[in-house]
Amino acid sequence: MKRIHFDDFLKQRRKKLIRGLLFFATFIFILFLLNSYINKDNPFIAKLSIDSIIMNNPELIKQLELLKNNKNLRAVLVDVNSPGGTVVGSKEIYDNLKKISEKIPVAISMKEVAASGGYMVALAGNKIFCYEGTITGSVGVIMQSVNIEKLLESLGIEPVIFKSGELKAKPNPIEKLSSSDKDIIQKIIKSIHESFLTMVKNNRKISEENLKIISDGRIFTGIEAKKINLVDEIGSEKDALDWLKAETKLEKDIDVIKIEGETNFSNVLDILSLKGIFKKKLSISNGLFAIWAPYYE
Repeated sequence: MKRIHFDDFLKQRRKKLIRGLLFFATFIFILFLLNSYINKDNPFIAKLSIDSIIMNNPELIKQLELLKNNKNLRAVLVDVNSPGGTVVGSKEIYDNLKKISEKIPVAISMKEVAASGGYMVALAGNKIFCYEGTITGSVGVIMQSVNIEKLLESLGIEPVIFKSGELKAKPNPIEKLSSSDKDIIQKIIKSIHESFLTMVKNNRKISEENLKIISDGRIFTGIEAKKINLVDEIGSEKDALDWLKAETKLEKDIDVIKIEGETNFSNVLDILSLKGIFKKKLSISNGLFAIWAPYYE
């Protein structure tokens, strides 16, 4: 067995201790550098996409809430390519974007379609850009139903309905609507439609004459929309981004970070086209829609 002198043993232990301390100090120093890099001010522009059918989207709302409190956020670019969706889903996105646009610039870039609920979302922006051929407008609310009493009768099927009140579960496809039923539902539609028009009036400088034209729910091309001040500029996404940089005096190479928000619109097309009326999942997407949906395959 090899013998080690006690002094040599102490020297070896001392060397190991020093090496260990140096390693630990280096590790702490690297962590400090990483922390400084991560937490330093890195200004950025957030890019958000609102596409397809707009539904309740908790993940997107969570992202917007985080953005609102991010000290490095300088501006937001929102791509809108949607015919709309549910009133609640559209309004919730609008509300959260509006809170951001009150602090920093938000630019909207409309693509092929930004109608109804899609336009509602766009109203939260400080500046709205669209293409000449963009379809927008359709400021309105819709609730659809169908009556299949005669169909069931031809099949020898008689529906039996038990309910707590006369207006419970109206509209119901297996129960005919009376005039008073229709009046009550129409009042609900009118109330929400008026709220939508108020949003337009509060966010856009539109004359009463043009507001009356808009209120019938018609669609407009980008060119027509600009004439009545539904949008600000005919331009591309790049134009919208350039405006944000100029507005905030940001450098041209500033980071543009895409924000993802999962969209859930399962079964909505079936509902709008009445193809999925007997599906069990129908109730998931019931409600009022702010949507432009002339035709779906």
